[in-house]
Amino acid sequence: MELSYKNITINKHKLSFTIKHGMINGFYIDNNDSLKELLALNDIDEKKIKIDNKTINNKSIIDYKKRISLIEKEYNNIFFTTTVHDRLKYEIKRKELVIKNEEKKIVDSQKIVGLNKDYLDRNINTLSSREKKLLQFAIALLSNPDLIIIEEPFIKLDMKNEKKLFLLLQKLKEKYNKTIVFYTNDIDIIYKYCEHVIIVDNNYEVITGSNKEVFQRSEILKKHNIEIPEIIEITNKAKKKNVKLDYHKDVRDIIKDIYKHV
Repeated sequence: MELSYKNITINKHKLSFTIKHGMINGFYIDNNDSLKELLALNDIDEKKIKIDNKTINNKSIIDYKKRISLIEKEYNNIFFTTTVHDRLKYEIKRKELVIKNEEKKIVDSQKIVGLNKDYLDRNINTLSSREKKLLQFAIALLSNPDLIIIEEPFIKLDMKNEKKLFLLLQKLKEKYNKTIVFYTNDIDIIYKYCEHVIIVDNNYEVITGSNKEVFQRSEILKKHNIEIPEIIEITNKAKKKNVKLDYHKDVRDIIKDIYKHV
């Protein structure tokens, strides 16, 4: 699913951008809830949004919204859902999903994210931060969405679990053909994990393009007081000293590159 937004108005400013199909898209912005709702098609001017090159309208918007899942940064449990199974069952009812075999869908959604059947009877309050995040993904997958929007994807996760979650995202993209959007104000996360990047500052579009195109134009980011990822700064300083380094996402790869050229 590819979404194109043309001259949409956010806090009196106009933005135009595209969410690329079949990619991990990184949306860097300073916590603008209006834009988050727009991405999820909850607050829109439908005449200014195209999905797969088709302009959406009031009739088609309901169907398109069903193809999108929003995973918010914090897991919020509904007070009357005690177990994992309760929550998944409730989400099917709440979203009015038409599923031939609900129990199979529940198990399959859990299996995809790495939670086995034993988790169904677990009390949600006993789950770790990582397990709650995976439950959020299982909930999102119940509707078989084309687009998954993730707000602050790695919040409260340590480095080990961050890497595991990223492997899940790659799996969803490559095996299940999902389009992913990171919605975050962590520029390092955007650089490290995203293929297509959209950077917004004070509701103005600063720059958009491939990861390489965006982060090799550090002067634009600095002009808008956007922090440059440390690994980019190291590379840029080396290049100024005529050290021929490639841009890397892991500092260990930079060290290998330095040994190769120095």
